[in-house]
Amino acid sequence: MGAKLKRAQHEATTNGSGEKNRVFQTSGEIFPDGTAIELVGTGSATDDKLNLLFWDGKTASIAPQVERDRLIYKPPNLHASVRQAIRLPRRAGSYGKAKALFADIQNLFEKYVGGDYREAAALTLWVVTTWFPDCVPSPPQLSLSGPDMRVGVTLLALLNCLCRHPLVITDLTRHTFCSLVSRLQPTLLVSQRDLSPKLLSLWHATAFQGMFVPEKDGSLIKVTCSKALFHSMEGAACPWGDDALHLALPFSQEELPRLDTSRQREIADRFQPALLMYRLRNFRRILESAAYPSRTPNSAAAFNLAAYVEAEDDIAEAVAPLLRCQERDAAARRGCDVNRVIVEVIWAPSHKQNEISLSEIRKLTNCLLRERGEILEFSSEEVGRRMKNLGLYRHRNAKGMVLKLSRSNRARIHQLSKSFCLNLSAVDGCADCNPPEVVVN
Repeated sequence: MGAKLKRAQHEATTNGSGEKNRVFQTSGEIFPDGTAIELVGTGSATDDKLNLLFWDGKTASIAPQVERDRLIYKPPNLHASVRQAIRLPRRAGSYGKAKALFADIQNLFEKYVGGDYREAAALTLWVVTTWFPDCVPSPPQLSLSGPDMRVGVTLLALLNCLCRHPLVITDLTRHTFCSLVSRLQPTLLVSQRDLSPKLLSLWHATAFQGMFVPEKDGSLIKVTCSKALFHSMEGAACPWGDDALHLALPFSQEELPRLDTSRQREIADRFQPALLMYRLRNFRRILESAAYPSRTPNSAAAFNLAAYVEAEDDIAEAVAPLLRCQERDAAARRGCDVNRVIVEVIWAPSHKQNEISLSEIRKLTNCLLRERGEILEFSSEEVGRRMKNLGLYRHRNAKGMVLKLSRSNRARIHQLSKSFCLNLSAVDGCADCNPPEVVVN
């Protein structure tokens, strides 16, 4: 069913048959028939009002509200300060070839931020992903770190010109995070030294579509969005693991061009309409995309990023080495994960012995960690605590604390091996390593 664009400013409450229409505030919608609604600005620097753009699959129309399937869609009511802070395109504009559009964005990063062309290509690709956060299971996240605060601030300012619904923000709390995301579908560009454990946990959990956060009034809000976090070398730890794109920013050793307010406005006015049109023309393709090129590294970040590149070999080839390096780093981190190492060192004894002492587990764990480059040494108390968290409970006997390798503990060790994706050698005769086939009559 098509949509009607309402030019009148007053709220429509009934349709032709006298039935009431429901009013729904939105910052963007994608419908099954390939049509969509987008939030756009009015074009006036002093006007806080917003419009909606309706895309019918071929052309775009703009109005204060859109009527579709007995629903009236209106822009969200925003505080004046939020409206002034967020950049929105006033229209959808042509962009020519996608390759040229990406190349122009990459040149901006090289010009104003410096660094390697591969980092600029990765930043370009991430910018494109922010225009499709509702089209993939998990919008890719960006982790930025570096010693030079000036470079970080410049990069956030440039991202603020290019991303979809961008908001540069600091001193973020759980409440403000949920409020902003549920109303705006923003790209959060955060510069913050300390993030609370509760907020970090929420960020990680809500990185996936279909996750809702309960409010005190009993309602549920959707808070999945694209996020970038800049933290100095001494600042906050990144809330994301292998799912994020990690980039280390260079120290500014050369005089880079100044990205002043006027230049930022010029960049936004050029690229926001073009990237909006890119979204409108490609969201159906990305919704249907489930694979990535074979040359792309097998990592969570690579999987999340690759769906956005439409046969753009230049940017894909530039980003691939960086993602391969990131995957090697991630594999090294996983190899030094104490929980995984504990499972590795008790794997062989669990198939041969009736019990193993905690002191022996500690010794084997620290030895394997040293072989992998870890300089920290873990005490028996710390190893025991981690074993308890893994569901492996110790018992005390005449020899001290031991892990009894009972049938249930052996089964648990095999479960942990699978959950950690450990490629451990199967043992002949072990029912857990080689479960019997189930024959259905």
